[in-house]
Amino acid sequence: MSGPETDYFTNAKYINLEHGMKVVTARDSHRHGPEDGPVYLQIADKPTLVQVTDLNNNPRVIDLSAEGISNAQLPPGATIVKAEKLVENEVQAPVNPLKRLSESIVHSALFGSAALHGTVELCHPNTRMEVQSIIMAWATNPYSKRFLWLSGPAASGKTAISMSIAKALSKGHRLGAGYFCSPHIRSSNLIPALAYQLIQDPRLVPLRHELLGSLDRHTYAVADGIEVQLEKFILDPLRRIPEGHRNPEWRRLVLVIDGIDECPQEDSAGYHVPSVHKMIVSAFLAATEDPAFPFRVLISGRPVVPIQRFFAKAGKDKALEIFLDEKFHPDADIEFYIRSKFAELLADFPDSSRDWPGEEKILTLVRKASGLFAYAVLAMWFIRHGKRLPSAQLDCILGLRGVTTEDHPFAALDALYAKILSGEDGDAVLPAMWVAVIASEPLQSLPAQFIDRFLEPEGLDAVRIFPGLASLLRIPESGDKSSPYKLYHQTVKDYLDDPNRCDPSFYTTPTQRKEYLLQRYLFVLKDQEARQGLWTNDQERDQFLDSFASTVPHFETWISELSPDKVYFKPEDYLACDVDWFMRVLFERLKDGAEVGATQAIYDNVHRDCQQLCTPACRHWRSSITRARREYRYEAPGNDCTCCTAL
Repeated sequence: MSGPETDYFTNAKYINLEHGMKVVTARDSHRHGPEDGPVYLQIADKPTLVQVTDLNNNPRVIDLSAEGISNAQLPPGATIVKAEKLVENEVQAPVNPLKRLSESIVHSALFGSAALHGTVELCHPNTRMEVQSIIMAWATNPYSKRFLWLSGPAASGKTAISMSIAKALSKGHRLGAGYFCSPHIRSSNLIPALAYQLIQDPRLVPLRHELLGSLDRHTYAVADGIEVQLEKFILDPLRRIPEGHRNPEWRRLVLVIDGIDECPQEDSAGYHVPSVHKMIVSAFLAATEDPAFPFRVLISGRPVVPIQRFFAKAGKDKALEIFLDEKFHPDADIEFYIRSKFAELLADFPDSSRDWPGEEKILTLVRKASGLFAYAVLAMWFIRHGKRLPSAQLDCILGLRGVTTEDHPFAALDALYAKILSGEDGDAVLPAMWVAVIASEPLQSLPAQFIDRFLEPEGLDAVRIFPGLASLLRIPESGDKSSPYKLYHQTVKDYLDDPNRCDPSFYTTPTQRKEYLLQRYLFVLKDQEARQGLWTNDQERDQFLDSFASTVPHFETWISELSPDKVYFKPEDYLACDVDWFMRVLFERLKDGAEVGATQAIYDNVHRDCQQLCTPACRHWRSSITRARREYRYEAPGNDCTCCTAL
């Protein structure tokens, strides 16, 4: 090929190529003809030319394998760029802000999600009618206060009420968004999740436009604090909407946020923030006083002290406050619920006596519930699903010791938990440790499939042998590889965490739980042959290792806390670990600097016993860490310590 002009370029680079095209370092670029002719790319010695200048159409590919480059039919003025190699990273197009918003939230907390459908119950028909009526009247009265705080003791039915209200509002096209808090979902998920739901409403198209534009401008808004998130995601976009584009219908919409006290008291980075519950309530109450914010807000939760103080002072008289106490007659609703469930049982067990269970036993069960709906629900589950006949199961519950008093309001509920944890016949002990650890970090948000394998044999045995476990937590269906275990009620964890409530046979301290999980951690690191049995194919292996890698920062932090002055594991255990394999897992599966922090923490923990020279265990680990960091192009840890000279 030839042209009127020939220019030679070296070390040329093409940048800002469209998404999906590789960045190339080009050598010996040859231009034939005018400068405005098309450009073709030839990579190394591959027999193709790809036209790269017309980015609005699919790149044109010319096959050179048959005719050779000298015979290729190229337009006049064509430029051929011969690339020596491809750079590994790809040019990434800007991420769609809606997609980024969707990926930043935990969808299982949203109203209507399949996860909530399986774990959060509605109020039983014809119960809690009075409080529901008050809340719906508040939601529909244009002159009522725009913030409602629904509180009450643990197990009083707040979440069932919130879910029932959200469903009623949704049916009447009044629900703006619904969010149900959980201990394993950080509070930083709340505002993005509400924003995501709001912009799905076709009445809020102007907000959708402004909100996505705001997200595009504020790249890191998802990681901000509650007040900043609320401003960037909702308030600022609302203020940008011209008055003529605002819809009066917006003032009918209600945001429902349930279980605010269950949000972990930490920010998006995991740092402890003890005032986060009050911050959420305060931020939304302030929002309802902003002229640009048209929505009503219903927040429910336990009456934790910071929130009580807030409504006694700064929030005084600014919200409608509803407390679920005796004035709402919970005993009457619980009695109705229990009678309804016994009627269902009699229909399913036609051989039972028509007089069973009898008035006295029903009223005794109501008294034991003492206003706690969680007790009534759990008791009726126990009666229906136990190994023995319902009559025997009922007598078992009524015979449990545990008298509810003002000083011990959960005594009957605690006795029922102890009965379930001890097994149907009282001769087997369900591993309460297992229940406690899956309800805490770092396992509570991880897939049940991973937990079963990580805690083997305790995990699988607990689920298979003790059917009573299904009364305490949601167990994902067989074949579900992503859903976590989820406690049906926070009172289960309250019971296991409180030494004054929990049966001594089941209580374990936080330190004991950490030690238990660290032994499982060590098992994965050192027992190569047994480790292979934790998965049956490559997909299961990858899923297991992704979850396992995410736990490492937690475990190494615990090691430093439990053993600040010496190494935690025995030297022979450290020496038995497959560190090269472990480093590959971390560097290939942890991202955004987490892999560097984890390996530094690991090195600090294993190096803790070293004096003038490093121990054999330290050298074993340090050599693998150093190799891995060099391979993955990170600086090795400990450059200024004795470990460098000891290797």
